Amino acid sequence: MTDDDGKRLTWLLKPAELALKGDNRRAFEVALGRNLRAMLRGVDAKVVIGNGRFYVHGPDDARAAVEDSLDRLIGISGWAEAKAVPKTEAAIMEAAVSEGRTLAARGVSTFKIEARRTDKGFPLDSYALRCKAGDAVTEAVGELSVDVRNPGATIRIEVRERAYVYGDSRRGIGGLPVGTAGRGFSCFPAE
Repeated sequence: MTDDDGKRLTWLLKPAELALKGDNRRAFEVALGRNLRAMLRGVDAKVVIGNGRFYVHGPDDARAAVEDSLDRLIGISGWAEAKAVPKTEAAIMEAAVSEGRTLAARGVSTFKIEARRTDKGFPLDSYALRCKAGDAVTEAVGELSVDVRNPGATIRIEVRERAYVYGDSRRGIGGLPVGTAGRGFSCFPAE
């Protein structure tokens, strides 16, 4: 999906165990960012560290290289190609409807909306955002209906410094970023 400038793609990354690391969190974020930048060396992509998320911005022709790197990056629990839109209700609903159309074209018939609002200044809370987006999608895409218990797909909305809307997400390897764990030593008795 293209960013709202229409030229660059955005991938949203969810760090794995960084939230558990307390005072060391910044050092882990720096290590994860360094590892990601090293994997993307030579690729026209920019890495941005946000509040609890990492973002990669790049052109469509960098898609294969970026996604290959994200599949191999240790330290993220998951990632998704996301539509980055302004933090307005209209832009978010438009992006959700676009994602709904993509799901319907793939043959999906049921969906649910998950919303997370870290910017508490945004006028809709997470529940209202889920309801409005679900209504917008079902009104615009007649082939889809809401099923919160057993959906065929999930459309996710995150309201942060911008709004991010995405459907398909992929699992990451997880764990701690390479270079942050101490050295280990294992001794096995001689037989």
